[in-house]
Amino acid sequence: LWDFRLVDPDNRRPVDFDQRGKILQELKTAAKKNLPQLARELLARWPDERLKLHTIARTLQFRRAHPNLFDCDYIPLTCQGTRDLQQTAFARTDHREWLVCVTPRRCWPAWQETYDDVAPGSWPLAEWWRGTELVMPAAAPRRWRHILSGAELETQTGDAGPTLPLRTLLSSFPVAILHGLS
Repeated sequence: LWDFRLVDPDNRRPVDFDQRGKILQELKTAAKKNLPQLARELLARWPDERLKLHTIARTLQFRRAHPNLFDCDYIPLTCQGTRDLQQTAFARTDHREWLVCVTPRRCWPAWQETYDDVAPGSWPLAEWWRGTELVMPAAAPRRWRHILSGAELETQTGDAGPTLPLRTLLSSFPVAILHGLS
């Protein structure tokens, strides 16, 4: 959960593990029932602190189910377009399975540009990525599942090879962790 206190010895506070356990169980239940709906709800209630717990829990669950993808080839990825330097992206593959992670960076200008015109609780940053595409390796799968939102994506064919538009990729969640589908 969000906790903006400093962590030096003078600022430490007890952690409410019961609260976190309760929220985690609610998130797991909601994700099993309807993961895309849960992602929409978390974004609609931005900056809902459950978003952070959901991200950590889903990522660790995926890691537990696919340990081979966390100890294999690392492939840095690039973007092309108007915001090509405002993300960090990489892939991991054991040549059978693929994982792609995309994290926006230096997005404060996007928030400043759109914040005044955005309804409370909406997630405005997807449009900011218009015109920017993640360039995928030629050997990567064409279809992907976003493990945090449940969205299914398909690469497009661009000048640089297969691409995923960041506008689509980051519309369902603020960061992307994608699992390649055959």
